[in-house]
Amino acid sequence: MTNAHTDLDPAWTASIPRHWCWMRNKELLFEAQTLSTDGSEELLSVSHLTGVGPRSEKNVTMTKAESLDGYRVVEQGDLVINTMWAWMGALGVARHAGIVSPAYGVYRPRPSAPFEPRFFDYLYRSTEYVMEMNRVSRGIWSSRLRIYPEVFLRMAVPMPPLEEQRAIADYLDRETARIDTLIEEQQRLIEMLRERRQAVVHRSVGGLDRIACRPTNDSWWPKLPEGWAPLRLRRVIRGLADGPHFSPNYVDEGVMFLSARNIRVDGWSLDDAKFVSEEDYLEFSKRVVPEPGDVLYTKGGTTGIARVVDLDFPFQVWVHVAVLKVRRDLVDPHFLAYALNSPPCYEQSQLFTRGATNNDLGLTRMVNIVLPVPPLEQQRQIIATLDQQTAKIDTLITESRQFIELARERRSAVITAAVTGQIDVREAA
Repeated sequence: MTNAHTDLDPAWTASIPRHWCWMRNKELLFEAQTLSTDGSEELLSVSHLTGVGPRSEKNVTMTKAESLDGYRVVEQGDLVINTMWAWMGALGVARHAGIVSPAYGVYRPRPSAPFEPRFFDYLYRSTEYVMEMNRVSRGIWSSRLRIYPEVFLRMAVPMPPLEEQRAIADYLDRETARIDTLIEEQQRLIEMLRERRQAVVHRSVGGLDRIACRPTNDSWWPKLPEGWAPLRLRRVIRGLADGPHFSPNYVDEGVMFLSARNIRVDGWSLDDAKFVSEEDYLEFSKRVVPEPGDVLYTKGGTTGIARVVDLDFPFQVWVHVAVLKVRRDLVDPHFLAYALNSPPCYEQSQLFTRGATNNDLGLTRMVNIVLPVPPLEQQRQIIATLDQQTAKIDTLITESRQFIELARERRSAVITAAVTGQIDVREAA
């Protein structure tokens, strides 16, 4: 044990209770060696092994045809780390047994170490400890950083007595469960609000709130009001294009570069938007220039989400976003976005999406999506009604998102305070 601070001691634990001490990870853990396996064990993600995230829907298992070189068997209670990039979803004490790829480090508690797995699961996944691991990682770019075993094992951890570790873990189990319950309730509320929004949009753009409707020959829109027509997307646009089919060199300051994750039905999500240089912007603009009144339509990753461009600054898009140039003599851009986000059009977009892992809604397929097209004056009336109705729903969704963000910050703060001794769990019990 040691109480001395070194350059590898986390700065965020500068003060711990007097009866706690410092220990190096190497005094608690040893690196598990690569073990022989017959390939019958299941290959699982670290987020599933540690209980951070749900198990992938993919049934991934090792087979004898695969090379097992470097793969490691994980036992319950082992610490598993993504050595290439330490982040919250790929770090923690395993709750299940399985196999992980060579990209992960596996560390096993020493038999005599005062190691309560639940306490260290909270400690190692706390935001501040992950940041400390990133600080001592080596590499050129964030995506290339690596936490080497000798560096991780030299890192220090605050060490309460074993009984106090258990008490802290019990306290955090209770507190995080309460917070997680609140978060889940808000997430369910958001889903209900989204379903309500879809129903409102569907009823208006499909003419379901109008009395007189006539049969059509289209299976997606079997009945429409008089004067409405089911048209394919290709009929109501004068052109479309997507962004560059490669990842450009991003810069800290430049022209905003949007991907599918930045586009939501109920608003822009620009906090994590990337930027490209002015030179790249001009080069990409030879392909397409997004302008106010265009409709952006996601075609990669999360597909089938439309939003009208109302941004008052230049920007460019990646390959995962299509820029639709609208024929305004036939359709108002805002009506087009509402229609494309309606359940029938969204379902069509998913049927036209290809790929098991890299989803792609190809340009030549998306133009076959069928949408209802009323006369322009009726489109504008529908837009005015939907703007008013969806604004109320979107406000509630935003408030729920803000609640979730605050709750997650509270969760992180409680964990940090508990694992560094800032909360006396004996008094909090």
